[in-house]
Amino acid sequence: MLDINFLSEQAGKLKLGALLLTEGLRSGNIKSVFRGQGIEFDEVREYEYGDDTRLIDWNITARMNRPYVKRYREERELTVFLVVDCSASMDTGYGPVSRREQSWNTVSLIAFAAELTNNPVGAVFFDGKAGRAFVPKTGSKYVMTILGNMVKTRSHFPGSDLASVLRGTQKILKRRSLVVIVSDFRMNNYQEEMEKLGRKHDVMAVRITDPADYSLPEGGLIPFWDPETNQKSFIPTLSGIIRKKWQGENRQIIQNWEYICKSAGVVPLSISTENDAVKELIKVFSNFRKIKASKS
Repeated sequence: MLDINFLSEQAGKLKLGALLLTEGLRSGNIKSVFRGQGIEFDEVREYEYGDDTRLIDWNITARMNRPYVKRYREERELTVFLVVDCSASMDTGYGPVSRREQSWNTVSLIAFAAELTNNPVGAVFFDGKAGRAFVPKTGSKYVMTILGNMVKTRSHFPGSDLASVLRGTQKILKRRSLVVIVSDFRMNNYQEEMEKLGRKHDVMAVRITDPADYSLPEGGLIPFWDPETNQKSFIPTLSGIIRKKWQGENRQIIQNWEYICKSAGVVPLSISTENDAVKELIKVFSNFRKIKASKS
């Protein structure tokens, strides 16, 4: 079974991919993504002779009737937090691997890349309810613990309650972080929480796609299993009406996801079950700041 052997068989390959992710674009923006944003606000204190007057906080100065300045500290560390969809719909797919397997690849690559750059990693897994959460910490053993729990996690509750998981994520993260959501995004009612998260953190929404999202396989009358309801039905895939309806429903899901990402200032990324996750991640991380700015 892949879930039992995944880490032992794939860890070496994925760590090499993560090395490409962190080292292959030294001249690009990926360096800043995995090293933090330079400086961050630390505190406000009373003005002292010799302080830079450009750092005066005029709002507090007016309230206190004496000058106060803002202090900043260098930020070298970037917390990476992974929000991972483990619902039953992730078991679907007609590509070389399932959505779940491609999700594992994607999550592992990002976690290993954070480990290689000595950044803390945390995660939460979810289906119809929020599952176990791991607060951000550093260390290779901790990363392997997170990934080990990921491959063992299976859906216990129907549906995908992303909204409540994003609310919980905001409570866990006390400082600005890179939040990566990995899902098929076949759910509703998460826009408000995505927008709240996007105001405080750098967020990337990774949608795991499959060829069947765009076109039904042509196989005549073929069985389809709904993983969320555990119901099986037969679909006439050669019917033009059925194919058009299928494409329309999936197009609506994609457009909804794209609209929410744009409104929330979130960086969108689609990774197909047919594609190399390393190459797709390198492309988006190399332009992360530019893409985020265009979405804001």
